[in-house]
Amino acid sequence: MIPVKQLVMSLRYALKDMQGARISDFELIEVINQAASLLFTHIAEQFVSAGLKKKTLVVDEDGAVLLPSDFVKVHQVGMSDDGVANPKTYRAIYEGGYRIAGENFYAPEGVYSLEYYYVPARVNTLDDLLDVPQTMLTFIKDIALALYENNLEGASQIIQVCVKQLAGRELSHFENLGPVKILGGKL
Repeated sequence: MIPVKQLVMSLRYALKDMQGARISDFELIEVINQAASLLFTHIAEQFVSAGLKKKTLVVDEDGAVLLPSDFVKVHQVGMSDDGVANPKTYRAIYEGGYRIAGENFYAPEGVYSLEYYYVPARVNTLDDLLDVPQTMLTFIKDIALALYENNLEGASQIIQVCVKQLAGRELSHFENLGPVKILGGKL
């Protein structure tokens, strides 16, 4: 979680407006919200696990439950018996299936573990906390700065660098086994 006050102060320093004479807090908080939303939308598009959350959903006999308000896209749905549920295109009335339509999660009665990509909730005041890992502080600040300056191309480049860096954390690091033992085949 990143304190909004910290981000606003960093932006004020970069914009040379430490006293808040030219730029209001509201303007800076709005670009912070836009930056976080834009970054996490791209993280979801690239399936980067840094943008994942997990929530338990309990489906009653009605067969539907509301999705979390910060839901963007599903990653995986686990079932209570350690199995994985599969998406269905029409009705999810059979065990092991689910369907997402609008703001609802449809599935047979039971307990499901939903792993999903999210967009951080909007922040409104300096006392709020932005639901973003502290390691993304610099990226959020730089994206917000580019957005404030109407530099959409610059914001897009920063987002691409951030997504690549976050995706690089997910790579497995093998010992020096060589390509034959890792990928199989003969050399």
